[in-house]
Formats: sequence, C-alpha cells, structure tokens
Amino acid sequence: MVADRLRAETDAILCLTTSGIPGRNLPLSERLASLELRPELASFDAGSITTPAGVFLNSPESLDALARRALETGVKLEFEYFDAGMVATCLRYLEPGLLRPPLHFQFVLGSPFGMPAAAAALV
Repeated sequence: MVADRLRAETDAILCLTTSGIPGRNLPLSERLASLELRPELASFDAGSITTPAGVFLNSPESLDALARRALETGVKLEFEYFDAGMVATCLRYLEPGLLRPPLHFQFVLGSPFGMPAAAAALV
C-alpha cells in the first residue's frame, strides 16, 4: 500500500483527500475511506463549488460525517477554502466540538471557481 511505503521510507506528513471528483460526487463512504489509513491530515472542503463539470457538492450532512469520523480516527483536518463563506462554515463546527484547534487553513486562491489570487480577497 502506498501510505505504508511512504511511512516506511520517509518522514513525510500524509495529507489525503476526502474531496472526490468535481462533477462526479462520490458516495460519502468512498470519500471517508482515506481516513481509515490514519493520515496525519485530511482535506475538509467547507462548502460546495460550481464548476463547468457540475456542482462539487459538500453538503452539511457530509461535512458533519467527515468531522465526526476525523475525530474518531484521530485525523487532523486541513480546511480548504475557495471562498470566504467557507471560513464561516468551518468556524461553526468549533462550538459543538466537532473541530478542535489549532485549525489548519489552506486558502485556494486563483481557482476559476473561487476567490481571485489577490490580497483584497483575503482582507
């Protein structure tokens, strides 16, 4: 298995995706499968994105399930933000304890489907 080999031969931090494929929304069970490999990090896309291939769906129910399963498996989440609203979505998971600080943010800038790659977008 690739994850086992990487662990045996490197000290790399594994960050595995839970995202699926835009335009081809995978079943939740497939998206959560990477958590069973116990990577150090896994992706958490805190909202849906409209692309030419279709809507890349991240429903509240799937985000809830991902947050809960990450807690159960001890996998730290890294939060991918394509727009500012996704930050607010993520922060709502803190109060009920579904996310635990410190939070790791990845701002995806310059994508044709989200925030432009400009300082003003972050402000």
